[in-house]
Parts: sequence; C-alpha cells; structure tokens
Amino acid sequence: MIHDTPTHVVEQSSKEILIKALSALNLGHSADEERDRYKVDQILSFVAMMLKWNQTYNLTALKSVSAVLNQHIIDSLTVIPNLETHFRKKNIPSPSILDVGSGAGLPGIVLAIMRSNYKICCLDAVEKKTAFVSAVKGQLGLKNLSAKHARVEQLEPVQADVVVSRAFASISDFVELAQKHVTESGRLVAMKAKGVEDEVNEMNQRFPCWKVAAIEQLDVPENNVARCLVWLQKDK
Repeated sequence: MIHDTPTHVVEQSSKEILIKALSALNLGHSADEERDRYKVDQILSFVAMMLKWNQTYNLTALKSVSAVLNQHIIDSLTVIPNLETHFRKKNIPSPSILDVGSGAGLPGIVLAIMRSNYKICCLDAVEKKTAFVSAVKGQLGLKNLSAKHARVEQLEPVQADVVVSRAFASISDFVELAQKHVTESGRLVAMKAKGVEDEVNEMNQRFPCWKVAAIEQLDVPENNVARCLVWLQKDK
C-alpha cells in the first residue's frame, strides 16, 4: 500500500533544504536568529502560494515544493551576495531594483523577502502574474515590493539602480528593452546559463555603447546547473 508523505514531514524537509542553501550562500547567519527563521517561513509561504495559484493560473511548470525550491527559489537566492557586493562598493544602502519579465516574482519576491532595504518592482506583461505578485505582497506584508503590469518597452523610465532579468530574453534584447530604465551609473544584470559568448558578441555589435562589466559564476546549492551573472554597464 502506498501512503502519502505527511504534510509536516514535507514542511520540515523543505525547511531543511532551504536553511542548508542559505547557509551555503552565507545568507542565514545574521545576528537576529528570529528574523532569519521568519524569512525562511516567508519563503516557504511564497512557495505554497505559488503552487496553490498554479492550479488555476499556470505560473510554473513545476508541481512540487522541492522542485520549486531547487529550481526557482535557491537559484534566485544565489544573486544576493553579488548584488550586496555591488551595492556596498557603490555605497547604495537602499537600492531600487526592477525585475523585468518577473513571472511569478522570480527573483524579485525572493530579494524582497531577504533584503527589506531593497525596493523591488516586479514587471511582467501578463496580468495574472503581476496579480499574483501583488497577492504575495499583501499576504506576506512586503512593503518594499510592488508589481507593474506592462511591457518593458512601453513603461516610462524607472531610473532603477539595477535592472535584473532571469530567463527573460537574449542579452541584446535585454539591453534594447531595459536600458532606458537604469540610472546613468546603473547596471543591467542578466541571470544566464553558462556559455554566453555568442550573446555577448551579438550585443557588442548591436549596442557598442554598452559593455560587459563582469561575468560572475553562480554556484547554486543543491543544483548542478551551471549559471552565471552578466553585469552590463553603459560605456562612458
């Protein structure tokens, strides 16, 4: 006879996976342990909401908590140390971040949960997805999160410190669509699979005024997928 795994066992296992990933990324050791636990609970609540809404709104092809954690949440968490380093170097204590093609709020909602000093706007052309982000904002009380339903090319300039994208478009198309939304000294940041040389070469030909500032390897805990972060800046 096959028995379903008890819910409390699934919840405990998910919590352990998440805490382990946070530790590997050096994101789970603040001086406030109660706040750290609260963030873990918020992320798991976000995952639960995603899977519930997914039954009607088709937010993701993934159907289990573990799959969403491994392929969406932990993947989104990996960018935080790199963003932190950038904002610290630039002395930007409360950065504004536009998440383009955010979908179900990835990585935007994860960033908003983990960093209350970040001002996050999740942008998507699909209204049901921005409605979901707004619902998460309300449910989790994320005052630093907002959602916009619009096409990135039709949106008035946002003047963000960073525009980030995850599985949104080619690097060239990302630059074309999102460049007007960063400040003069801002950055476009693309989360990509490894092997971006062709995309970078295409961007160099189409947009010579933009250059790659850095390509940083992302080590994704619990996942063997090769990922990188491509930092783009306007050439002065």
